[in-house]
Amino acid sequence: SPKGVKAESLGGNSVNLTWATPTENGLTAVIELDGLVIAEVSASSTVYLDTMGKPAGLHTYKACFTKGNQASRQASVEIEIRDQGGNDGGRTDDHPELDD
Repeated sequence: SPKGVKAESLGGNSVNLTWATPTENGLTAVIELDGLVIAEVSASSTVYLDTMGKPAGLHTYKACFTKGNQASRQASVEIEIRDQGGNDGGRTDDHPELDD
C-alpha cells in the first residue's frame, strides 16, 4: 500500500494528496474520494491535486497502487474542508453587463 499518504487543504476546494515514492516501477496510483474513484496517475509522481468541488465537512481520500490486475491495500487519510463563507467557486464579475 502507499506509504506516507498525506492530504493538505490549499484553500477553496483544492486538496493536495501526496505519498512516498514507491520502491517498484510501473505502478499506477488509484485515488478515491469518499468511495468514488476520481483519478489514476503514475505512482512515481507522488502527488495528485484535487480541485473538484466538494462540500464543507470531513472527506476521506484513499489511494492504492496497481500494476496489471494486481492492487495493493488502500491507504486512507481524512481531511476537513471548511466552509468558505460565500465562496462562489472563484468566479469573478470583472465585466458586469451595462444597463442600457
